[in-house]
Amino acid sequence: MTPKPTALALTGLLQALLFTQPAQAEPQAPKADLSPGAYVVVSRTYDSDTNSLTDGAPPGEEKACFQVVEHISEGVVIAHLTGIYHPWWSDAPILPGTSDTWFTSDGWRRNNPGAGKLDELLVTFSNVQTCGEP
Repeated sequence: MTPKPTALALTGLLQALLFTQPAQAEPQAPKADLSPGAYVVVSRTYDSDTNSLTDGAPPGEEKACFQVVEHISEGVVIAHLTGIYHPWWSDAPILPGTSDTWFTSDGWRRNNPGAGKLDELLVTFSNVQTCGEP
């Protein structure tokens, strides 16, 4: 007896559901405006082990405020205007008055193939009206 096409289709669907892993989706959050002149703060933490975002800046980054300077081929140049910035990778706090090029991390790109150079920054930064007084 030959199985009916509907039984074969159902068997294939069941196997697909049971034996395939869903693709990881890029973490979602409101996107920051990274236009030159925009003021931003770090407002979310990215975990590359779980490919997820957590509200709140990582320890040492909560009080820093930045201004977007320009977009370049490698990413975006951001100036540190106010607050202490002490990311995990730095031996000492970084004081206002510096600027650096920021871009999407290797962990984000590994977990989200095809990610653009600003995709991670768009969801880890949030806009503020101003950085206030230094």
